[in-house]
Amino acid sequence: MSTKAELRALTGLRVVAALAVVLYHYAAFFAAPVGWGGLVERGAIGVDFFFLLSGFILAYTYTRDDGSFRGTYRAFWVARIARIYPIYIVGLALDLAPFLGRHHGVKGDIASGLLHPLLLQSWVPFVIDAKSLNPPSWSLSCEAFFYLLFPALLLALAPLPWRWLVGMLALCWGVFAFIPLTAITLAEHHGHPVLWWQDYILEYNPTLRLPEFAAGIALGTLWMRRKVYAPVWAPLRNLPRDALVLIVVAALCVLATIPVMLPLAFPLGAIVGPPMGLLIVLLASGRGQIAWFFATRPLVWLGEISYGVYILHWPIWWWTAHSAGRILHLSASSPLLLAVYLLALVVTAGASYRWLETPARHAIRARWSEPQARAREARSMVAPSG
Repeated sequence: MSTKAELRALTGLRVVAALAVVLYHYAAFFAAPVGWGGLVERGAIGVDFFFLLSGFILAYTYTRDDGSFRGTYRAFWVARIARIYPIYIVGLALDLAPFLGRHHGVKGDIASGLLHPLLLQSWVPFVIDAKSLNPPSWSLSCEAFFYLLFPALLLALAPLPWRWLVGMLALCWGVFAFIPLTAITLAEHHGHPVLWWQDYILEYNPTLRLPEFAAGIALGTLWMRRKVYAPVWAPLRNLPRDALVLIVVAALCVLATIPVMLPLAFPLGAIVGPPMGLLIVLLASGRGQIAWFFATRPLVWLGEISYGVYILHWPIWWWTAHSAGRILHLSASSPLLLAVYLLALVVTAGASYRWLETPARHAIRARWSEPQARAREARSMVAPSG
């Protein structure tokens, strides 16, 4: 299977989403209260961005021009496991000591010990709170479910004409908003508050987050056919690219921060999803100065390590704060500690990407893919271009 060109601007954009989640957790859990407010309080939408982008990139990577699936299903699933699992396990291991000190019951410890390594934690509400084992890992539980269904979703969506794909986009975001809003409204109508475990289902359940991923697939399929389906993209093509990107970013920020008369459990991703999708489309082609900036080498490198930044940021905070508190006597809300933490996080994620994630990915794919895929993997390890 030939390799498609990398969408470098989207790779660089990943670091923005990862940093948004990191700062959100810093303000909400690590050093609270810091009183930052604004966009930092909405940093969790970085996960919505990752779900949407994941569907978009996978559709781009694994769709042939005729709409069929590129490669084999086995090679796809092996590639996904090789991509996410090695550093995922490291994240769990690094957070094990802090986790055992968070005063869980025996039931919670056993459940987490069984569910987290199998990427099943998002299906069980009581193991995914802020005291769980590496709490941000819940999104990888969702991603594993998405990867399982991806071949079927792609084969269902890729052959559709553009009007149907646009309709599917609207349907995905509509369903993503409708189910939580209906559940919350019915509970309030019958005088029953949304319980904590119901809130967690609405937020973390993989089935309820699937529409975001499916929307990314539909959007990626539409973008790949932009030359064939010119009427869809003509309005965007005729506008100044950078100006349009800035308008979309401004709209995204406004939608993320304005007070809305919606219940707390309502997913904000249902509101910010459409401008996020439009931003992905605008930067995918690499046109304009903003896309050029995100495609620069430093930003692309940060984007490449962004998964490590995301999956390691919770345990790295504990170890950094624990060490700095003893050695430097810094408080949790110290700006200096935040700087040390971010530096330690980037260095750790960069080292992990270089010496763990990349070699492990090659080794897993070489061992478990089909013979033809193993031969290609061996050649890629020898070739200078990687």
